[in-house]
Amino acid sequence: MAQIKLGAKQKRGLVIISAGVLGANAVLLPFNVDIINGLLNTAIVGPVTVGLLVGAAGLLSAYMLITKKM
Repeated sequence: MAQIKLGAKQKRGLVIISAGVLGANAVLLPFNVDIINGLLNTAIVGPVTVGLLVGAAGLLSAYMLITKKM
């Protein structure tokens, strides 16, 4: 395992990004609940939508981790 050293700017950037993501989730949560509840009424679309949301979040975090390491 290579030790990864983050400078002050990278750490601040990561904190800002994660805070922004959390803030956006908090703001959008009421809307997302309505949308997801509506989609969950259909047995197929609901799980697919939740899977896409989770997958997109996972891909974004993986991409951010990879770009930070380069």
